[in-house]
Amino acid sequence: ELQKQLRQAGTMASTSGAGSSGQPPNPPPGGTTEMTKVHEVQLQVEEVQNVMRDNVSQMLSNYEKAEVLEDKAATLTVESKKFYKRSNQVKKTMCMKNAKMTAIIVAIVVILLLIIIVPIVVSTITTAKTLEGAGGTGGESGAAAADNSTDTSSDSTPDGDQMGGGGY
Repeated sequence: ELQKQLRQAGTMASTSGAGSSGQPPNPPPGGTTEMTKVHEVQLQVEEVQNVMRDNVSQMLSNYEKAEVLEDKAATLTVESKKFYKRSNQVKKTMCMKNAKMTAIIVAIVVILLLIIIVPIVVSTITTAKTLEGAGGTGGESGAAAADNSTDTSSDSTPDGDQMGGGGY
């Protein structure tokens, strides 16, 4: 708007003054040549003034635009610093969430493995103890008890297999 106002002021000055059409106005009465030369110089001065007014208005307009750009650049700098800090915070938060999720998954896998492996190990240990204890009396193993027995008829089944021997 400032430019429009300055342009309007410039056009008013050029239409009210002489010299805008390129022809000097009517010379003042008394018509001496010195007076016409002074009048021509005044017209040239007015033209230069108009050009200078236009230049100053453009300079002011450019200065205002530069100030606006400078303000925007400063705002962008501040906003970029805020964005950088916030993005680092989000990055740290996401790393923590990722670490928590990994820890939970590892815990679940360990618990599942324990649920599967512990019964198998307990069953194996129980079976081994049972096999050790079923072989003989008084702490002898099943193979030693079978070797020490003299009566094979009491330990045999009708088809001739031995019972309670060897622990196999």
